Amino acid sequence: MPDTDVHRLSQRVWDAAKTQALLLAQDLRHGLRLVRRERGFATVAIGTVAIGIGLSTAVFSVGKSLLVDKLPYREAERAAMVWVTNPRQGFDRDVTSYPRLLAWRQRSERIEAFSAYTYRRAVVTGVGDPEQLMVVRATPEFFQVIRTDPVVGRVFDATEENAAVAVISYGLWQRKFGGQWSVVGQPLRLDSVPYTIIGVLPPSFHFPDRDLDAWVPLRPSEDERTSGAFWLHTVARRKPNVSLAEAQHEMSAIAARLAAENAADQDLGVALVGLRDEIAGPYKPALSMLAAAVLGVLAIACVNVAGMLTARGAARRREVAIRTALGASRRRVVRQLLTEALVLFLLGGILGVALGSAFLRLLVRLAPPTLSWLQDVSLDGGMLAIALGMAAVTGVLFGVVPSWKGAGADVAEVVASGVKGAGRGELSHRFRWVLIVSQIAVATSVVSAASLALTSLVAAQRVDLGFKPERVLTGRVELPLAKYPEAAARQQFFDRLLERARAAPGVTGAAAASSPLLGRLPFSSSFSIEGRPETIAQPLTTDIVTPDFFRVLGIPLLRGRLFSEQDRADGLRVAILNETAAKTHWPNQDPLGQRFKFGAADGDDAPWLTVVGIVADTRRAGADHPVFTESYQPHTQGDARSMTVLIRTAGEPAAIAPALRAIVHEIDPDQPLARVGPLEASIENQTAARRFSTWLLGTFGMAAVVLTAVGLYSLLAYLVALRKHEMAVRLAIGGSPRHVLGLIVRHVSAVVAVGWSIGLAVALTTARSMRGLLFGIQPWDPLAQAATVAALALVALAATWIPARRAMRVDPAIVLRNE
Repeated sequence: MPDTDVHRLSQRVWDAAKTQALLLAQDLRHGLRLVRRERGFATVAIGTVAIGIGLSTAVFSVGKSLLVDKLPYREAERAAMVWVTNPRQGFDRDVTSYPRLLAWRQRSERIEAFSAYTYRRAVVTGVGDPEQLMVVRATPEFFQVIRTDPVVGRVFDATEENAAVAVISYGLWQRKFGGQWSVVGQPLRLDSVPYTIIGVLPPSFHFPDRDLDAWVPLRPSEDERTSGAFWLHTVARRKPNVSLAEAQHEMSAIAARLAAENAADQDLGVALVGLRDEIAGPYKPALSMLAAAVLGVLAIACVNVAGMLTARGAARRREVAIRTALGASRRRVVRQLLTEALVLFLLGGILGVALGSAFLRLLVRLAPPTLSWLQDVSLDGGMLAIALGMAAVTGVLFGVVPSWKGAGADVAEVVASGVKGAGRGELSHRFRWVLIVSQIAVATSVVSAASLALTSLVAAQRVDLGFKPERVLTGRVELPLAKYPEAAARQQFFDRLLERARAAPGVTGAAAASSPLLGRLPFSSSFSIEGRPETIAQPLTTDIVTPDFFRVLGIPLLRGRLFSEQDRADGLRVAILNETAAKTHWPNQDPLGQRFKFGAADGDDAPWLTVVGIVADTRRAGADHPVFTESYQPHTQGDARSMTVLIRTAGEPAAIAPALRAIVHEIDPDQPLARVGPLEASIENQTAARRFSTWLLGTFGMAAVVLTAVGLYSLLAYLVALRKHEMAVRLAIGGSPRHVLGLIVRHVSAVVAVGWSIGLAVALTTARSMRGLLFGIQPWDPLAQAATVAALALVALAATWIPARRAMRVDPAIVLRNE
């Protein structure tokens, strides 16, 4: 091709590009002028889009952080938790024993390294005020499995199995050592035992949990090495190029061989769970439901604006028709109208990003302690791009049809009609109603999910816990073994503490317990009943309590007696059972006077315990957890160095906290009192995640209701304006305002009924996926669904009222004279 032809072609391309750029700039100016000229319409449209984009951006940021973002550990995809599946005791993810850990190490060929760990609270002294720290005791392979680069120093390795070294968290480094780089080599006294600090972990390191302070080698005792008790969490690293499924297959085979070799391992399996699934797994159902709800809100917002653009396009038919008559092509008009729609959506997207950022900060601030990982969530650049991209895409998708319809005006028809807004046939009547039916259907689904969550939460909060947590103050005491090596010394400490606490003003009772509230995996064990040959696999929990424990918590005695000061260490070993344990294991006889022991009947490591009392069941693990089979032992016959003090007060529990701290300090100045607070607050934390997700679903449900009300109102107002001539004629020939009202009500009732029907059908179908999130109700709970219908009915009534009144007040003379 000659150079001149190439030059002409490039010049034409350049001229065409400049022309398109000028046209685009002109369309953008028209769009911005629209915002300034029609501020009411633009404000509602932009605000509607902003709500949808803002909520979706915040929720998707949470999902991205939990499900997508890279974990802060090197090659984290090769690491996995190793759980024992323990169906005979009802645990699908159970901890393991030290002998079983050794067996896994010896027999696995596809796992590069295993590491086991456990938690304990330890008192740190010698650095500022005494403080309780959360310490992880881990086998020395821990940092070989969970790889990270320390900020300062190094981590311990597989050769330091018995070394007295410690790696501390970034927070402890800042809090206790002022962030000084010379921290490496300094001593750290944990429970009066000296450790040497060798490194500081980065602030992003939160394994196996958040709010941990130090990691030390496990250094198990001889009893811990040989005991078959389940007490160790296990994490493993697969060898390169070994998939999780391949490792799972090998570990299942190992578990089968162990079961064949050892009766204690029968029915026990192994489950490998990747770190990502381990962290995100418990939250996936709730997050999926929240994502579906927020997508519904976004869809309602977009449909709302599409309906508003459709109505606005009808009002501009005369303008569009005149532009067409003056020579503008339909393509040119569509592009201008579509650009105006995009301007609205993009401005809404920008505002939505700001709302999303604010909503995300609010989520982090209101999140309960059980959702502490939300503190790491942020609105990053990727989510900003996605938010604006969503705004642009939705602007195109929901702006095309209104723009195409609006650009289809025929000048002869519009001029001949003489009607400013044009007639009923000017736009697809069916399209307008489809929009509002879609809105109501989606809103019904979202509100239904919110109603189910709220009803479930109310059901959980109405459950009788079996004890009275009101006006009870709690505080945790951890006695170091190095300072209190004898059980008698530990018992004496708690006796002195409770005696002084009872004498404090405002105290009506004082007790202590090793576990006043139970977790998902409470301390429990299999046990044997005297006279029965088999060991009972169903776990029986055990708590060490002081005599006043049941009185302080208000747990009723059903039969027998409670513990007393006469239950001494050298006397008859006694125990108290809850009602479920008594009915389950002594269904046809009185358990009082019967004996049982933990472990096998022929074992020598546990004493026989005589049942002296039966107390009522409690739900100390939470209202939404089943009642465990429980047992209690007196602290004079047990051995607990860690106990929670329970102080029942005549007034506000928090007012007693300073006095309780002073009492502990007087007894032992090096002993801190930790986790001080009302028992009610601890119980609320058990259901905090459920309340939080219910609050979020409720927020999205309210947003859906408000947006649906706006959409329905806009459509009805447009319909009344469009059919004003028809209504005037009806009134002129003898029709009554009530007849006009009935006409509108019939239209609204039909569209709302269709939307309800579709929405409820979708809600009942998808509610099955909420089954695991619900408590005490079924997904088709009639009360929740009735609340959904009632809420949407009120919305329809409120949205209909003003347009209906406007239609009833039409003056036929004025309307017909103007037409």
